[in-house]
Amino acid sequence: MCWNENVSLLTFAFSSFILTLLILNNKYSSYKIQSFQIYFAYFMFSIILMQLVEFFIWRNLHNPFYNKVFSTMGVLLLMFQPFISLLTIEDPLLRKSLIG
Repeated sequence: MCWNENVSLLTFAFSSFILTLLILNNKYSSYKIQSFQIYFAYFMFSIILMQLVEFFIWRNLHNPFYNKVFSTMGVLLLMFQPFISLLTIEDPLLRKSLIG
């Protein structure tokens, strides 16, 4: 949880920019990260996306309706993260059994 709405938004923007650079570097550059997977990028984006949800929670701190909506979105995102992290497992049999 960030200190205020500005820090949350800046953290989201900076982290998104870095993740985009990482994806582009791994796709178009000759200096590729061997262990990088697109599922890892999805998992990292789910963490980064939480900063955007926090920004909207901070922004609507005194509005009960939007606070509840964005808090629900945050909970759903947190519940979705373990499944995304399981996709990063390289062994397909183990990944399938753990997701099941």
